[in-house]
Order: sequence, then structure tokens, then C-alpha cells
Amino acid sequence: EKISYKKIIGAGLSFGVLMELIYVIGFSGATLPPSQFDKAVGVGTVENIGLELFTTFLFPFEVTSVLLLAAIVGA
Repeated sequence: EKISYKKIIGAGLSFGVLMELIYVIGFSGATLPPSQFDKAVGVGTVENIGLELFTTFLFPFEVTSVLLLAAIVGA
């Protein structure tokens, strides 16, 4: 089976783009951001979700509950 010139050109271009990406990422001096794990320790606990629901988001929570009640009664 003969390899077509399109496959050779495609492979060469793909290899060139890959090498360019490695060069740009490797030598750009960019570093990863610091870990955010310490900030997210309390996120997602039942206590924190409850505090947010009944303090910061009390009005939207109540509006949603009234809309759901109306939908249930209307059904």
C-alpha cells in the first residue's frame, strides 16, 4: 500500500504544531496557580449550604418555594 503525500504532509504539520505547543508551554515561564484547596475546605458541607440558603439567599429561596407550591397546587 502506497502512503499518499497528503498523509505525510498532515503528519509533518501535526508534528510541527505539537513541537510548537511544547516549546511555547515549556519556555513561556508560565507557572500553575497556587492551590485553592485550603480555601475550599468548608465548601459543600450541610452547615455551609444551610447558612447560605437561609441568610444570603433567603428571598430567592422563598420565591422558589412559593412558585413550586403554586405549580404543585395547579397540577
